Amino acid sequence: LPVAKDVADAPTVSARSSLKISGRVTDASGETVAFNGPLQFTVFDSEKSVETHGWGETGKVSHYQDRSSKLATAACMVTDGQWQATIMMPSEIANNYAPAFITIYAYDNTLKVEASGSTDKLFVYGYNEDASEDKDGPEILSFGVNTLSANGTQTVNSNPVALAEFCDESGINISEAGIGHKMSILLDKDKLYDDVSKYFTPDPEDNTKGSISYPLIDLEPGDHELTLTVWDNANNSTSATLNFKVGLNLRPDVTEISTYYDRNNDRLNLKVSTDRPLCTLNCRLECYDLGGQLKWQTQRKVYSGNDSSFTYSWDLKDINGTRLKRGIYLLRTVVESEDGLSSSESKKIAIPAK
Repeated sequence: LPVAKDVADAPTVSARSSLKISGRVTDASGETVAFNGPLQFTVFDSEKSVETHGWGETGKVSHYQDRSSKLATAACMVTDGQWQATIMMPSEIANNYAPAFITIYAYDNTLKVEASGSTDKLFVYGYNEDASEDKDGPEILSFGVNTLSANGTQTVNSNPVALAEFCDESGINISEAGIGHKMSILLDKDKLYDDVSKYFTPDPEDNTKGSISYPLIDLEPGDHELTLTVWDNANNSTSATLNFKVGLNLRPDVTEISTYYDRNNDRLNLKVSTDRPLCTLNCRLECYDLGGQLKWQTQRKVYSGNDSSFTYSWDLKDINGTRLKRGIYLLRTVVESEDGLSSSESKKIAIPAK
């Protein structure tokens, strides 16, 4: 059904139910546009009154309405401007018969265009008594520090990132309405991080799956233990524990260099993978012929992202602006952390004729 024009006609979605939602990306005139890319929803519970502290000599207590309770999130892919998705609601809601709120954001990486929307023509109220019984916690598919494919105890830098992937048929609970059911990380059986759900990313292809990339800041050198606890929308939990070591003055590593030649545009697309997710690095790319002569180089500051990698598109022109001849060359990558520690990796590449 179309979004209700009046809140009195808005639909009601209950706890433990699924909200099916669809729509389109339009221009200012309302025409559907050829938009392609990921789209993410966030559902907030009804507004509540917040009282300020009124601190200070002239401070006064005041009240305002705020939507501080996030209930659920989901993602999907927009294809030619059209999209549809299912949002799975948690067990715990405010149960206040006042309008909820949905925000929507999408991005087309090819067109470099953003799209957004929102609506408060929705109520989240009641409980779905017909919800399927679920007594099993989420399945933690992978869990690591700086990498998802860790074997044994890892040695990482002092500002690593906890990475995990998980799934559950009832959906992953990111609700902030309940008490004691928050996604959390426990460091060394002592320090609890309970804001982990803010770093949750839903899978656009499967609404039962999701992942986190949670930054850990200024860890002391030595051995550490990390325990992740994840809840589903039926209030079942699962925990996983791993051990890792923080090294002193640890250099960033280049774990892989991959290339792809775009014949239509005569460009070489480079992807450099590191062991530093969500990290700003200084990167230098160099190309040498087999005689050791420098043919091309570029230097830039990059951000490694969730998958610890960054990309670059090279037009295959040398330092003089001349397109390189067909042949075998040596590509060298140097990455440097913001504290000045660096490492390098080299790979032979084949450059085709234009």
